[in-house]
Amino acid sequence: MKKKFTWLLFATLLMAFSSLSAQNLSKKAKEKIDQEVSEMARVMDLDDTQKAKVLELKTQQILARKLLRDNVEKGTDQFKEAKSKINQEFRGGFKEVCTRDQLKKWRKHQKAKK
Repeated sequence: MKKKFTWLLFATLLMAFSSLSAQNLSKKAKEKIDQEVSEMARVMDLDDTQKAKVLELKTQQILARKLLRDNVEKGTDQFKEAKSKINQEFRGGFKEVCTRDQLKKWRKHQKAKK
């Protein structure tokens, strides 16, 4: 039952999210996304098409997270599961857009930042 509720919540969030756009993000959020995607493009040597797709994926992820925070109590199991699914969707799309070598470069860069 709990899993059905989580999937239903996730599906609802995705449907609601699909009606949202980047216009619903604050200027600060847009700048943060642009900065992160620019860093990804620099580190991973993304071409313009890949950069645009990653920007779209990242924007969708941030919008979905915002919608989740607005509709589900933080710290609950439903929140954690839905957030995990949002992140899985991003990673799946990210893997489709980028090559293995690019992904390795990004992981190496992330580890070096820590």
